[in-house]
This record gives sequence, structure tokens and C-alpha cells, in this order.
Amino acid sequence: MRITAKQLKVENEFLIHEIEQLQIRQLYDSTNTKPMLPVVSELNELMIRKSPTAEAPPLIPALLSGKYQLKWTQLADLPAPMFATYVAVQDKKIYVCGGHSPVEEAEHHVYVYDMTTNQWGQLPPPGHYYGVPHIIGGKLVIIGGNLSVTREMTNKVSTLDGLTWTSHYPNLLSVRSRPGVVTHNEHVIVAGGRKRNINETIVAQNDIEILEWTENTHWRRVSIILPVPMWDFTPTICEGYLFIMGYSNQIGYRYNAVYKIPVNDITALFNQETKSTEVNSKWRKLAATKNFATATVPGSSPPAVVGGDKDPNIPVADIEIYDISTDSWKTIGSLPSGRSYPVVAAVTNNTIIVIGGCVVSDTMVNCKFTSMTKMEMGQAELPKIKKCTIIDF
Repeated sequence: MRITAKQLKVENEFLIHEIEQLQIRQLYDSTNTKPMLPVVSELNELMIRKSPTAEAPPLIPALLSGKYQLKWTQLADLPAPMFATYVAVQDKKIYVCGGHSPVEEAEHHVYVYDMTTNQWGQLPPPGHYYGVPHIIGGKLVIIGGNLSVTREMTNKVSTLDGLTWTSHYPNLLSVRSRPGVVTHNEHVIVAGGRKRNINETIVAQNDIEILEWTENTHWRRVSIILPVPMWDFTPTICEGYLFIMGYSNQIGYRYNAVYKIPVNDITALFNQETKSTEVNSKWRKLAATKNFATATVPGSSPPAVVGGDKDPNIPVADIEIYDISTDSWKTIGSLPSGRSYPVVAAVTNNTIIVIGGCVVSDTMVNCKFTSMTKMEMGQAELPKIKKCTIIDF
């Protein structure tokens, strides 16, 4: 077999990459009781520095290609059982809040996991719970939720400055609890959530607000609305599309519908004040996920979900990816055990961390009392390096 110089260059680049990855994997030797998490954090920092926007989550092609075997490692348990939480990842920290728990005070806390020490800590309370943690411009923020004192829903956007919560970024235009939040370049998109109507009944919202965080002045509504009113979902962006994979629109029930829309169709309307009923037709409904109460894998390409439950409310361990060619979902792996309502933090391009969840999901009450403290890290086992014999150039 003859190999050209161009082919040799490509093969050498492949070998160098694989060797580097194998060296990293050796640091995660399965015999270690505590994985060397600083390596994960350093890789994450490197990816952030190379990313066009610091808020863009890492892609997970290695983990979700179906070609690599997953290795799971048990990490430190959550300080309290929680499910349906939200997470934000920055540097060597994972921030967890906004979820439900049988320990009521846990719902008001912001927990922080340190990947360098495999330990949990706690931030000062931001004053509102059921909000969504997010990283905007390198700062941790909590968006929306309910006021801790009065329990009224709020439009607060609290920004962490050292150990103090401030109003660095403007508040939302309207109150909303548990909305979907995602960043695309300079735009922060906040969609849906829940609020109380004039009859004091909790209802789902369908409007979308956008903040251009670099100019940091005010939020604006766009003319595109969600395909249906919804809350309790984690939107993600993949190949130019904003995906929604599962949501709630009433307490105690979860839908498994999937929608997508070109994200530029939303952000392009940031400076437009006009309203239109036609723009909402740009949403496309895709094949529903196989399971309910799943967790979105942030930044994954192709889109992916983990865990969830099957009707009638049986927790599953499935990892599913979306196949655009067939408009269907296929199972390509599994968690160590079944869980519904977990949350996923994307750490590097081949590592995710799955946090919390439930072992029963038939009612919100049962979920609270069967929610988990478990946290597990899944890392892709890399394929073997192919040997190459060079005859000449």
C-alpha cells in the first residue's frame, strides 16, 4: 500500500490526537477511587479559550458517536436529593440549583461542585429559587424563579460578584419561573417558563426574551413565540438550530415532543418591534424522544438525551441520539442505572456528568421522596490506534 505525503500528514495528525487522548485516559485509570478531575477542568478551560464565545458549551461528538464505549465513575453525592434541576459549568465548577427536593431548604440553595477536589460547597442564597443558573459574559447568573421570602414569582436576574449577588445584568421584562435559557454568540435567549394568571393559577408561557449581553442595557421580546406554552426544559443549539427536547406545561406531567428552529431566525428579530403570526410557522416538529422526563445533553451534536421514564412511569437508563436522516431516535448507550428527571453537565468533548434524578416518577410528590443524590461521570473509551506501515512517499 502506497501512502502519499498528504495521507501521511493526516494519519500523523490522527495518531497525535489519539495518543494525547490515550494519555488523558490513563489518568482516569479505572483502579483509581478518585479520578484526577483537574485534567478534565484544564481541558474544559482550553476548549473555552478556543471557542468563539465563552458561553458556548463543548460538543460531545466522541461521547455520542456510538463508536466509543462509555466508562462511568461515581463522584461525590449531591448535598441533598434533587431532581429536575438546572446546571451551569464554568472553569472548574458546576453550579446546580432550580430543582425540586424533599429537603425544602435545598430548593433555595445554589450548590457548587469543585471538579478539582470532588467536593460540594454552597453559595450564599440569591434570594430567589426555581431560577435557572447560566454563565453570561463569564459571570454566574440566576434567572427568574420565585422570591424566597414571599414565594412570588420574579423577573430578577442576580449576578454573582465574589460572594455577593448583584444586579449587574438587567431584570427580565416579565416574571417567569423555570424558563429555558441558552446563549448564542452575544445573545442570551430566555423562553417560556411559568407564571400566575389573574386567577392566581400557575400557567405556562410561550414568549421569548433576548438580551444582547455585550451591550447590557435591556431585554427585548421577539415576535417568534414557542410552538406551545412550556416550562422545565433545557434548550440546546446544534448546527445552527435551537432544539427543544421535552418540556412541561402542567404540574406533574412531562411531554416528550421535540421542536427545532434556526436560531438566527430568533436572534435576527432582536431589534424588531413588529409582531407577526407567520414567523411562528418556522418551528418544525420532529420525532418525539422514546422516553419522558429525559435530560438534554448541552451542546451535543447530534442532539441527545439521557435517562427518563417509559409509560407507565418506569425509569430508564437509555442514552438516545437523534438521527436526522430517518427523523428518529436511537439508543446508543446507557447510564449505570435508570433515573428520570436527571440533569447533565457537559464537561469536555468526551465527558458528561449526570446529576440527581428520580427512581419513581408517577407524581411530583413521589418524585420528591424518591429523588437521588447520585452523581456519575461518563467518559468515552477511545478506539484503538490503527497501525500504519509506510512503504514510501
